[in-house]
Amino acid sequence: MIHLVVIACLVAAPHTCQEMAVPDVSSEDVATCMHDGLTNADKWQGANPDYWVIGWKCAK
Repeated sequence: MIHLVVIACLVAAPHTCQEMAVPDVSSEDVATCMHDGLTNADKWQGANPDYWVIGWKCAK
């Protein structure tokens, strides 16, 4: 199973970055996960305004 992971940085100093799994978003197909990643990352960003999403990846 593939899961979406966003790479997010805190908006406030010290601007630390980390990878965070997006709950309830998974796909058996990596191509689908990557294609839908932007939409799902944007949704996660909207729900987590203290972070900036700087990228995403699909991981097992």
